[in-house]
Amino acid sequence: MPIPKIYQKPLGPAIASYDYTDVAEGTGVIGFKGSRGDASGGIIYSLGTQNIYSSEVATQTTNFTSGGSAWNLIQTINFDLTVFNTPRTIKGTAVIEGSFGVWNAGVHGHSCYIIFDIQHYDGISTYTTLGSASTETLTVSTSGPVWKIKSFVINKTLIQKHFKKGDVLRIATNIYGKHNGTPDPTDGKALLGHDPNNRDYASGATIVTAATNHTTLNFYIPFKLDL
Repeated sequence: MPIPKIYQKPLGPAIASYDYTDVAEGTGVIGFKGSRGDASGGIIYSLGTQNIYSSEVATQTTNFTSGGSAWNLIQTINFDLTVFNTPRTIKGTAVIEGSFGVWNAGVHGHSCYIIFDIQHYDGISTYTTLGSASTETLTVSTSGPVWKIKSFVINKTLIQKHFKKGDVLRIATNIYGKHNGTPDPTDGKALLGHDPNNRDYASGATIVTAATNHTTLNFYIPFKLDL
């Protein structure tokens, strides 16, 4: 009597592309790195999985706008992934980690924080936010000129969303700032690192080093596994 052969069902090829999986949640996580590219058509901020050299290690905002001590949206940076070539579904808890800073050149001090909106873009006109996560508020009160830099790790459970072929994952990064005294729009700036290779950042003097904080900006996005 011939011995029956038993064949194990192979895992789907997409599973091998995940950085790690959570079987309990049924998710596979991919780590995307934020970076900046400068081209003739303008500045492009993007998401990728490779340790490329960002054209700028970090982005400094323009000076905080006047308006008393009210919070102002200083700058929005959109990190986009290239279009999906195969359908996938985002599901689970995202993790964002990086470093940001606030600068004070005067005597009254300044504050900033960042809100990350993880979005689905249909490739035509519609953006849907799957979840928003905020850093803590970072304040520098020491008379300037001086930078205060801090690392952050934040988590956010996302709305489950299917991405079809041609859709785009965008992470809209909204940087808010305010004055903590007599307004002076030349006194305050914010800073966000985004170099996959974690190079030191200098602006006149070295501000961020791998030995203290870091300049990487990582987005760990969970996808539904087909188990």
